[in-house]
Amino acid sequence: MREDIISILKNAIEHGGNPSRIAQSLINSGYPAADVQQALSSLSSTISHQSQIPPQSINQPFPSISLNQTSPQTSQDAFSNQTQAPQVPMPPQSRIKSLPTTKNHNPGGTGKIMISVIILLILVGSLIAVIIFKDALLKLIGA
Repeated sequence: MREDIISILKNAIEHGGNPSRIAQSLINSGYPAADVQQALSSLSSTISHQSQIPPQSINQPFPSISLNQTSPQTSQDAFSNQTQAPQVPMPPQSRIKSLPTTKNHNPGGTGKIMISVIILLILVGSLIAVIIFKDALLKLIGA
């Protein structure tokens, strides 16, 4: 069994991924299907075995992720176990602050754009005039 497949599965499951989708993604990425299924079954048996043992550490405020769907009664038991444990202060959650609405119209920007467009038109017109009247300009210069 390949350790890289197990580590990919563990990491993705810890970040809330769906195990079957992760396995399918690994298979689509070119990993052998047998290796992926073997790693998934090994990992799911390890996680289900760990979820049967109650956590001893207070440093884990969040419950372990289980691959098997638990019945509502089991989740209620886990909730009652959490309420009996000493309360661990939750880390502050980042809140999404709405940005103040800004106007897309910049009063000073419109004038600058107009001046830039006028200068651009003058330069393009000058270039066209030089190309059209190059013979007359060369005679005027004396070359």
